[in-house]
Amino acid sequence: MAKENQVILITGATRGIGRATALHLAGKGHRVVATGRNAELLESLEREARDASLPLSVEAMDVTDDGAVQRVVAKTVEESVRIDALVNNAGYGLWGALEDLTMSELREQFETNVFAVWRLSQAVLPIMRRNGFGTIVNVGSVSGRIGNPAGGAYAASKAALSAMSRVMRMEVAAFGVRVVLIEPGLFRTDFQENQVNAQRVSDPESPYAEAIGKARKRRTGPFAGADPHKVAVRIGQVIEGKRPKARYSVGLDALAGTIATRLLPDGALDAAVRRAVGW
Repeated sequence: MAKENQVILITGATRGIGRATALHLAGKGHRVVATGRNAELLESLEREARDASLPLSVEAMDVTDDGAVQRVVAKTVEESVRIDALVNNAGYGLWGALEDLTMSELREQFETNVFAVWRLSQAVLPIMRRNGFGTIVNVGSVSGRIGNPAGGAYAASKAALSAMSRVMRMEVAAFGVRVVLIEPGLFRTDFQENQVNAQRVSDPESPYAEAIGKARKRRTGPFAGADPHKVAVRIGQVIEGKRPKARYSVGLDALAGTIATRLLPDGALDAAVRRAVGW
C-alpha cells in the first residue's frame, strides 16, 4: 500500500518532465530530492520551490558517476531514513543514422539512458527491500515501441529500458517493490534542443546526407507538444496508487503509437513512420 508524504528521489529534474514532476510531487507534500548536473538550473528549481514553501531539496548528481550516485543516496537516507520512490527520468536523445554512429556515441547513449537506471535502482533497492515498500518509475518513451530513422540509438535504449523494467518488476515483487514504466509521447520540453547530433550528421559524404537534410527540415519551426505536467500527474498517481499498472502510455500520440504497433503490419508501420519524419 502506498504511503503518504513519501521520500522521492528524481533524476534529470532540472528541465521538462523531471522538473514538472519534482514540483508536482513536492506540491502534494512529498519530500523530494531533485537531482541534475546543471548547477544554475538546480539553483532556479530550489529557488522556485523555496518561494512556494515546498519540501524540495536539490543535489548535483551525474547519473553516470558511481560515486555521485552513492553519495546522494547515502545523504538522502541519512537525512530521511528511507527512500520510498525513485523516478529515473534522466536521459537524452542521440540523432543520426545507425550506420554513421561511432561505438563511443552509442555507448554514451546507453550509459545515460539504460546503465544509469540500473545504477540508481541497484543503489535504492536494498533500502526499499529492507522497508518492504518502494516504487521505481522508469521514464521511457513511445520511441521504445516505434523507432524512427535517425533516432535508432535512442529508440534502442528505450526498448532496452522496457525489457529491464519488465524483468526487474518480476524480480522485486516479492519484496513489496513496484516497478512501473512510463512511455510519454511528445511534450513541450527541451528534448529536441538538447539532442546530441552524431559526428556524421552534417557529413556531406554520408550515404544518409540527403535523408538527414530532409528530416532536419521537418524538425525546424516551433515545437508543438503537450504540457509535461500531464506526465508529472501520471507519475504522482503511480507513486501514490495502491496497485499501479505495469506501464502507462502518456499523451494521445503515445497512445496512438502503441495501438498502431498492435494493429498494423510492420511494413505499413515502417512506411507511416518514414512519411512522418520525411525520410
